[in-house]
This record gives sequence, C-alpha cells and structure tokens, in this order.
Amino acid sequence: MTDYDFRYIKFFDDVRKNDVNIVGGKNASLGELLSFGIPVPLGFAVTAKAYDYILETNYFRIKDEEITLKEYIKRDINKISKELKKEDIKSIQKVDKFCADIRYVIEQAKIPDSLADEIIEAYHNLIERIGGESTFAIRSSATAEDLPDASFAGQQDTHLNISGENQILEYVLKDMASVFTTRATMYRERAGFDHFSVKLSVGVQEIAGGLEGVKTSGVMFTEDPDSGNPNVITIRGTWGLGELIVQGVEKGDEFIVFKHDPNLTIISRDLVKKEQMM
Repeated sequence: MTDYDFRYIKFFDDVRKNDVNIVGGKNASLGELLSFGIPVPLGFAVTAKAYDYILETNYFRIKDEEITLKEYIKRDINKISKELKKEDIKSIQKVDKFCADIRYVIEQAKIPDSLADEIIEAYHNLIERIGGESTFAIRSSATAEDLPDASFAGQQDTHLNISGENQILEYVLKDMASVFTTRATMYRERAGFDHFSVKLSVGVQEIAGGLEGVKTSGVMFTEDPDSGNPNVITIRGTWGLGELIVQGVEKGDEFIVFKHDPNLTIISRDLVKKEQMM
C-alpha cells in the first residue's frame, strides 16, 4: 500500500466492523465487506480523531478571549438548547441560524498541515491503486449511526463527483460540518445525546464508473423492506446514480430474489418507466 505513517487515515482494507469508534459505522461496514472478498469501490477513511483534531486546533478571538473551534460551537449549542425549550416558530428559525453558523465556521476552518498532507497522500495512493484519475464520493460516517434506542443514519451529508486535492480537502470539511445540520442537531438535542459524543469520520470512496460516469445503480435490502420477509433479497435499480431511489423520488425497477436458493432465483420483477436520471 504505502510506507507513509498515517495517524488520521485508515484505508478500507484495514478496517473491520469493530472499528466504528475510529471510522464510523459506514466506513467500518465497507471494510468488513472487503474482508469477505465482496467487490467494493476502494477508498479510505479520515478518522474521527481527525474531526476532533480540527475542532481543537482552530482558534477564535472573541473580545479578549481566545477559544477553540470546539468551544465556539459549544456556545452556539447552549443557545440552541435554550431556543428549543421555547418550541415556537421564531425559536426554530433561530436554531436554524445557529446551526448554519456552526457549519460555516467548520467549513472555513484550517485543516492542520500534517492532516492535510495525510489526506493528500492517501488520495494519491488511492488514485495509484485505482490506476488513474477518477471521481469520488465524500461520505459521512458517524461513530453513532444505528443504536438500539436511536438512529443517526442519513442525517449527515454525502457529496458526489469530487476530484482533485483541493476539492477533496474542501469537501472533507463540508462533510464534517454536516454533523450540525438543523435536522441532525435537533435530533440529538431532543434525544438527549451529547453533541460531541457523536463524532464524524469521512469516507473518500471511488465512484463506480469513474470518469465515465455511473450508468446504473440502486439499493439492495437483505429482506423485504415493506413486508419484513427475511427470506428474500430486494433490489431496486435505476439509470445513473441511485440517489433518486434513496430519496424516495423514484421506486426504480424492483427484483425480489429468494436468498436460500444457491442460484438466487428471481421470484418477482417489476420494471417501471423511469422519468428522471441523476
């Protein structure tokens, strides 16, 4: 892979499902899939430790006081907590404004040189392994995604078709900032979770199809998401990126496969007219 001594980077090949606290749930699952020999687009994780590193090494001067980015965010969080107790439209608007402020200061933060160097080194290493330039997805992977009494999955952002050193660094920060979308912040606040106990790792992953673009994609469930039938695999696909299916804008073509048949017999198929392509 490389002789570079990474402190804040983990390649997907090197992580497993037990590494959630290091690389978040999504990245850990991708590493686990790779360990079973399942074809997964290659990538690497900027660890949750890097998220903390950025919050603790950026400073603000407010009046005569110098505080870290983390402390600055805490002050906005305290204001958010007070506003949410009021439960009226104006208070929600203020919460939205405070969350936007938090995202802005994270997006404008400076990535420490040592960390930026690691991300760029990992990026070039990944390009070399892929065999040339490609486009990448910058994917959020929270250290708390699916818990017994809460789910944070889908609350942070993913950015598609990113390439080049500068864009990679820019969107790593944007992904980290998405921890504080209004939706995610209000969810944690109302569920009683400490906002800094949910840390973000960022996945940098090749998009299947690379520079030529994705022709088809979709989602797969290891049971029927509608009926809960555990004996089938449900696959939904569409042209281009699968985001329209994920968002529920389109259902896409649906194939239901009987999972206990070694030949994976298709027991049902529903081909639909697809009005849009992303």
